[in-house]
Amino acid sequence: MKNKSLKIFFMTVLFLAISFTVHANVLTASELTSQITVKGGLEFLSQNQASKIDSVRAELFLFPRTSSSQVVNYLTTEPQAEAGKNSIQYSWNKPEKIITYALSSVVNTREATRVRVKEKYPIQQIPEDIMQFLQPSKIITSSDSRIREQANTIAAGSDDLFVVVTQLADWTKKNIAYNLSSLTAEVAQPASWVIEHKEGVCDELTSLFIAMLRAIGIPGRFVSGISYSNSPSVPNSWGSHGWAEVWFPNTGWVGFDPTFGQYGWIDAGHIKLKESIDPSEKSVQFVWQARDMQVQTKPLTMTGSVLQEGNKRPGEIAITIEPLHDSIGFGSADIIRAKIKNLQNHYVATQIRLASAPEISIESAEQLVILEPQSETILSWLVRVSEGLKEGFSYSMPLLAISDLNETASAVLTVTENLPVYTVEDMKAELSVEQPRKALSCTLSPEEIMPTQTAEIKCKLPTGYTELCLKKECKTGTEVVFSIKYEKPGFFPQHVSTPDKQYGMTAVLHMQDTPVIELQNINSPKIISFEEEAIISWSIEKKSIAEPVNVIIAVISNGKNVSWKLDTFEAQVFTVNLPGRGLGAENEIVIRATWNDIAGKEYATEQKVYLSVQGTWWQKILLWMNGMLARVLD
Repeated sequence: MKNKSLKIFFMTVLFLAISFTVHANVLTASELTSQITVKGGLEFLSQNQASKIDSVRAELFLFPRTSSSQVVNYLTTEPQAEAGKNSIQYSWNKPEKIITYALSSVVNTREATRVRVKEKYPIQQIPEDIMQFLQPSKIITSSDSRIREQANTIAAGSDDLFVVVTQLADWTKKNIAYNLSSLTAEVAQPASWVIEHKEGVCDELTSLFIAMLRAIGIPGRFVSGISYSNSPSVPNSWGSHGWAEVWFPNTGWVGFDPTFGQYGWIDAGHIKLKESIDPSEKSVQFVWQARDMQVQTKPLTMTGSVLQEGNKRPGEIAITIEPLHDSIGFGSADIIRAKIKNLQNHYVATQIRLASAPEISIESAEQLVILEPQSETILSWLVRVSEGLKEGFSYSMPLLAISDLNETASAVLTVTENLPVYTVEDMKAELSVEQPRKALSCTLSPEEIMPTQTAEIKCKLPTGYTELCLKKECKTGTEVVFSIKYEKPGFFPQHVSTPDKQYGMTAVLHMQDTPVIELQNINSPKIISFEEEAIISWSIEKKSIAEPVNVIIAVISNGKNVSWKLDTFEAQVFTVNLPGRGLGAENEIVIRATWNDIAGKEYATEQKVYLSVQGTWWQKILLWMNGMLARVLD
């Protein structure tokens, strides 16, 4: 009977181990050579017999680029397109009503940058070109007080940047439920929505993670790409995916994927297609010259296949486990301890799971371990054996500890009826209990200032403390106020702490510059016929740190005004169709942008294009009359 019990228990643990190792070799390969394909299209629907399509342009922003973690071996397009720095540009003249475009590429991916030295938190100096990755945005709502409070609570008490970033990513993974609902699948939700509803898909998890980073002065950017997954929700194993890169001052950009639980590294099944401040930035833009046509765009689809796998990644940690008490009685509690050693010269963060037979209950079976290079630590689990074991028998119950990359260790716990019984309270005294996080209660007001303004941080001192410090300035009292002013624009983290660093709070002050919008890439014909339409397109781009507000884009032509009001600024392409029959013979067309800064001051910029309309003698009369009417209206 004893042997039979032993066999059953070992089979149970073996099954658990297999369930952790069904991942394909893709996730543990040191490098991969993969082929990916991106496809999209659009369809024109005729509105009447006069409908026609003259030309179409598509600008695709999602495509692989060579970086520190990947090399693009080749890239082809269908139809043939031009490759720019930030986009692939397709064009069609007199196309059919259904247009498709595709991109195929072979990419070699390998392990990206790892953090090898301890870097201090909070970050003290951030270069100007990195500051943009601290700004709040449409989706990355890092100025939300709930997000800042949660981030400060997680970061409090730590001065190790890798530890802080990893704990933020792990909190996101464990507290935001992955939910592929129609709401989160079709439209990316802001981080503020995610922290309130505690659900989302990869974009939402990553956006909240980046928002918490930026809220406490850590630059983060969003990465759009395609990745391999063994999830049942990804039937072809490859699908579009979003993850993050975090800036470390002495290391550079480092990958973190809270959805996959990969902290400080990204497996070779991740292929980067684009990096951005905000995930809502467009993946593709279209400009077309057509008449009486309705347009339906088709969603982008991504597929992938592995052409070649490299060797398996070397093990990163060594694990040994043992019970505090090797032999215990029925119903007894015990402590299982694991020694985890980092074998590498870089930081390692991984989950360690403890598995055993069903007769053993485990408190917090999965634990995060963060190890500095070549360091080691101890993890402990509180376990309890069932009281309902069969009398008169001795049981050998196997224990298995396993990491995310299937590094394992095993031990055996002997359970016999008449051996000592330890209570849960007895064992809790053996556990090292993590102290609660301590975040200061502070407010920053205002969070955005102009060059002539001063901001204030007001803090309440925690019980037992009489002094708080902001950088080298320290103040005493039950409530203290620090005044802040900067001479140059940018995003500046402000970290207030107690002298012993046990309590702390970080907020980011935005020192505004003058908001600037540029009109770019203006395309307009010089001559059209009376029966044609002039298709004029242009793009707008922000050339400042400050966000323009109350943005209005307008086209003024022949006494008529067409305008767009933007609730939030976003770099984008605009198109206007101007029928020749509604213009004059010679036309000055003004493209104008107006906007305000946060203080209400108004700014404007404009560009002019000139257009001639040709026609028969009676059409010229109509054009002359249009021109006269326009001058009257002006």
